[in-house]
Amino acid sequence: MLFRNEITFIEKMLASLRLLEVERIPFSNEEFESGVEALHQYLKNKLSEGDYEKIELLFIKSPIQGTHDRFIDGIKYLNGSLIKFLSVQNPYWEEAFINMDKRDANNILPEDCSEGSLYKKTMIEAARTFYEGAQGYGI
Repeated sequence: MLFRNEITFIEKMLASLRLLEVERIPFSNEEFESGVEALHQYLKNKLSEGDYEKIELLFIKSPIQGTHDRFIDGIKYLNGSLIKFLSVQNPYWEEAFINMDKRDANNILPEDCSEGSLYKKTMIEAARTFYEGAQGYGI
């Protein structure tokens, strides 16, 4: 079960990626794992301890597969609303399509977004870090 603050973080992350012109992201593959790990390191160093603790469970890897299953579950939870998986072109769900336009993204992540230290600027930089960690996947 995911906490609401984790879902909110993933929603803001996807909105930030969309504002960076990213329309699709890797999902459940090496690029995704690299992106999440880069995002983890960025946020661990950037956020206050209290703010980081609110989302830290997203970055725990499963002991057997070594994947970020909780982060994956959060994206799956948003399937059909902010994310869509096209099974015909993507039968193994290796990429997810961000299902929002820039107006929607700005509604999710307004200029005065100030939940904890997750300001819009921080979220945009976090999204850029994920994107670069995923080796530029999606543009």
